[in-house]
Parts: sequence; C-alpha cells; structure tokens
Amino acid sequence: MKTFILIVTLYATIYSLSIIRVKDGDTFVLSDSTTVRLIGIDTPEKFNGKKLTNDATHCNISKENMKILGNHSTIFAKQFLNKEITLSFDKNKIDYYGRTLAYIYLLNDTISINEHIIKHGYAKAYTKYSFSKKFNFIKAQSFAQCYTIGLWKFHSFKLFADNH
Repeated sequence: MKTFILIVTLYATIYSLSIIRVKDGDTFVLSDSTTVRLIGIDTPEKFNGKKLTNDATHCNISKENMKILGNHSTIFAKQFLNKEITLSFDKNKIDYYGRTLAYIYLLNDTISINEHIIKHGYAKAYTKYSFSKKFNFIKAQSFAQCYTIGLWKFHSFKLFADNH
C-alpha cells in the first residue's frame, strides 16, 4: 500500500485599507477609491449647495461662517489620513448618493473614528436614521457638549446640532 501525503499551502491575502482623502468631516476616500460616508455623524457643510444654505439660514449665520465650521471638522478629520483602517457596516451599506456607509476603525482600536469625531466635538450624532451605535454616539455628543469641546464652544454649532 502506497501512502500519499498531500501538502496544502494556504496563502492569506492581507488587504490593507487607508484613508487617502478627507472630503469633509464625515466623508472620506479610501485607498481602494471607495468613498465612505461615516454612519451616524453629521458635520457642518463646507461646500456650496442646498444643505449649506439651509444650515446657514437655520443657524442665522452667513454661508461663509458655516463653511468655517465645516473646515474645522475637516481639519480635525485629517489626522486620520494615511492610517490603516478597517470597516464595519450596519443595516444599510449604501446611501442615496452611492457612497458606502460605514464605521471606520483604526487598526486595533475599539472605538470608531465616527465616535471619536463626535466625542471631540467636531460632529453631532446624526440620529435621523436608525443605526446600531446610536446610544454610544449620543453619549459621546453629550460629553463634548458638557465640556464644550471642539465646535461646541461656538453658539452657531449648537444651533446646527439642533437643526436636525
């Protein structure tokens, strides 16, 4: 009787992603060209359009001042550029504009970038839609509000947060 030994070598493909561009405080472009809209957060608008007009009108400030708030959020989010990340998804994976909806995590981090941005006061919890981490995001927003961290020191951001 002959014995055959079968040797199988498995090759694991390591697929690493990183953030290569911050479009604004809540929308990133990844190294695979995917545009990701962060689930459960909203930052002030920095681009001209209907949302900027509506937000500025509601907050009773100029569009230029609203853009300044949006730029602050974007600058804060840029600290995550070129960092290796992982994605986590919720019930809906694509938004109305075709962007991937996700929670983004730095490697070996248990708190999402989404939540970090809220907790540091550069976004509000966007609770219009249901998502699994809503309670954590509301707690993070309460923390930032309580300690007037980030944009919470500006009265116009408080009005922005009340707008939605």
